[in-house]
Amino acid sequence: MASIPDFPYGGMENWGLIFYAMDALLYDPVLSSSYSQQHVAEVITHELAHQWFGNLVTLEWWNDIWLNEGFASYAKDLGVNFFRSDWQMREQFVLDTVQRALRIDSLRATHPVTTNSIHEDPRKSKFLYAPIPPIKGASLILMLENFVGLSVLQEGITRYLNRYQYDNAATTNLWNSFGEVMDSSLQINISTLMGTWTWQKGFPLLVVSCEGGALYVKQQRFVVTLPEHGERFEQNASYNYQWHIPITFITDKSAEVQKVLLSTVNGTITVGEDTKWVKLNVNQTGLYRVMYEENEWRTFTEVLHQDHLKLHARDRANLLDDGFSLARIGLLNSSIVLDMANYLQKEIHYVPWATAFSHFRELSFLLHNTTVYPLFQLYVVELLHLLVVFLGQKDEGSHLTKKLRSLALTEALHFGDKEVIAECKKLYDSWKNNGTWIAPNLQKSVYIAGIIGGGSEEWQYLWDYLQNSTIPSERSLLLDVLSTSKSTVQLKRFLAYSLDSTKINPQDKYKVIRRVANQPIGHHLARNFLFNNWKVFFGRATINTQISVLRKVISYVNSYSEYGEVNSFFQSRNLTSHHQAVEQSKEQIQANLYWHEKVKPTVVTWFNQNISK
Repeated sequence: MASIPDFPYGGMENWGLIFYAMDALLYDPVLSSSYSQQHVAEVITHELAHQWFGNLVTLEWWNDIWLNEGFASYAKDLGVNFFRSDWQMREQFVLDTVQRALRIDSLRATHPVTTNSIHEDPRKSKFLYAPIPPIKGASLILMLENFVGLSVLQEGITRYLNRYQYDNAATTNLWNSFGEVMDSSLQINISTLMGTWTWQKGFPLLVVSCEGGALYVKQQRFVVTLPEHGERFEQNASYNYQWHIPITFITDKSAEVQKVLLSTVNGTITVGEDTKWVKLNVNQTGLYRVMYEENEWRTFTEVLHQDHLKLHARDRANLLDDGFSLARIGLLNSSIVLDMANYLQKEIHYVPWATAFSHFRELSFLLHNTTVYPLFQLYVVELLHLLVVFLGQKDEGSHLTKKLRSLALTEALHFGDKEVIAECKKLYDSWKNNGTWIAPNLQKSVYIAGIIGGGSEEWQYLWDYLQNSTIPSERSLLLDVLSTSKSTVQLKRFLAYSLDSTKINPQDKYKVIRRVANQPIGHHLARNFLFNNWKVFFGRATINTQISVLRKVISYVNSYSEYGEVNSFFQSRNLTSHHQAVEQSKEQIQANLYWHEKVKPTVVTWFNQNISK
């Protein structure tokens, strides 16, 4: 294994000599954070998994790239979990892979996991290196594992690898291998079941209602934007956006996981007349969202407030993720999920908190510069208060506790917690003036507090510190920190520095613009900078980089005037090779505009009525 300076990928699975980016292989236990340690472990296991999925058995053609990337992304968590079970990688998989797949695949401008169009036009193969094959592919494998069992999954994969070793294989070969080891009495055709997931884009929304001991389920495609003709769900010639859905559920009466296969649009599940609640998609192992009736959402709110430990951490995260996602597009009243999220004052598990903050950060952009933004900041700070006190500021505890502490402190700083800013600023001053050592998992929050509490002088000090740092993980962290400045002057300077290879490594310019765009005050600066330096950024960028930069830089536009500027820029360029990234960005802007028109009033009302200054 070798680390390569300015390597454009996390890793490359060459058989016999695996290449890695510097921060994806090099780790110092004294100087690197838990985030960095886990990142290194994940990239290494991902590339090692490719020795089987990609090297030993190679895809037959590029349309099946998911056989490489999906399995490697799935297997990496199994690999890390094998030697560090205390890291709870299976819990984190839901957060980092399943929820991410749901966000990306909810757009109309997405694409299937596999498609025949690559045979017709091989130039399209580069789009299959976009996030869908690895993260959706991995999510589908988890869903299959959860439905048929790990032992059956392992047996099917083993048969597939043995049969096609040193040869080429296609998706149909994989499903046939599973079919040979499945219990025939189950009468499940794996090829038919999984074909509905791999050959069509998107994923389903299950709309459920309960009456008289029966659960009525209806499936339809979930998308974040409405088409122009007013119908939410477009038609699909092959499968008509109908999936064979492996449904799992638990109830207040039994924690034993029940399994049902829904292969029609509508279905009925018997649950018992005295059942108070039914939680579908146990531990969020299925690639679908669930829309309960309002009274069911309020029942879950009561459960979480009274005793949140009745539900597994992944189920708590799932309710938050589905709730905020449905409220984002107006299918659920925002007041319901904001009420439900109040339970977080009792939460001490990393996964639900990280899920919540992925949605709080989005709300931060949508509410920025509105009259209720200070109330939103106060809401988040109050939710965080008990957690911050409970965790303290000593770098101790389990791996996930250290990650949670770092997350909690960083988000408290982002949302303006004055107590946290003051405490972290003291640690910063002691480090700067006296050389006091800062534990790796506290460095990010301490450095950010230095910038927030110290202004331009501290920004410059940390910039100079970056120039002298030779530790890859520390350099990556400092790029994060420098982007948190509240000064547009400093952010503009930082963006300009990113194009100077004597100051910032060429590959890091993409990190810089994404990180600046990730700040409410910086996204318009990043957008203008990208448009003015388009060829520099996208001349040699990978498709993954194109999509991640465009979506991060452009997707938080939320006014018609800015949307017009974006459209004018796109129309003035030949963007054929960036078509998918452009369409996804435009679609996300449309979702933002819809939110401001239809959803924002409810959110504003809730904060005005429930949060006091």
